[in-house]
Amino acid sequence: MNSYFRTIDQWKAALLRLSDDIFFELVRSVLGDIRSPFHKQNVIENLAAVLSKSDVQKTIAAYIDETDHKIIASVAALNEPTEADLENFFSGELSYTDVHLKVLNLEERLILYGVAKKDSEVYLSLNPLLKKILTPFTSDISILFTEKKLDAAMSKSTSASLAPCDDGLDLRFAFFTALVFGENNFWTSEGLLKKKHLCKNK
Repeated sequence: MNSYFRTIDQWKAALLRLSDDIFFELVRSVLGDIRSPFHKQNVIENLAAVLSKSDVQKTIAAYIDETDHKIIASVAALNEPTEADLENFFSGELSYTDVHLKVLNLEERLILYGVAKKDSEVYLSLNPLLKKILTPFTSDISILFTEKKLDAAMSKSTSASLAPCDDGLDLRFAFFTALVFGENNFWTSEGLLKKKHLCKNK
């Protein structure tokens, strides 16, 4: 399933909405110094051409580490989460600072980009130009749920006296269950996980 990849035109439009400082910082990391006069749309076309090259994509893929994989897989699995969503998802495993720095790094490497929606929140999406090399990482969500963590989550979810959530396992297990079974009533109208799925009521 690759529906979480937006179109290349949407990716280009997102780049156009960036402030000049951020835009040129990202572009220079790939294209180097940009000669003036220039037009942003032409610069984006040049950027897209470079990112589409097989050797460039192989290099990008070669530097994707385990934590990168986790973030990429979670962005796909959670269908364009905010950074706060990721921080909640990795609660107990990665600190807020770790998540923020990793997201920033993936944006700088043009693997992730921000999508602005009507509610003014910024949601994270995957670069569609890199779909071929990212799909193996988005398809493998097992990295998000190790056997040890799933066993612990299953044990807690079936316990008669479930302790208060304090390590993120209940939250992550609920996400996992919703993904596998396509369960829609896990979520409130605001897109938040319902409290009853976080911990068993006493």
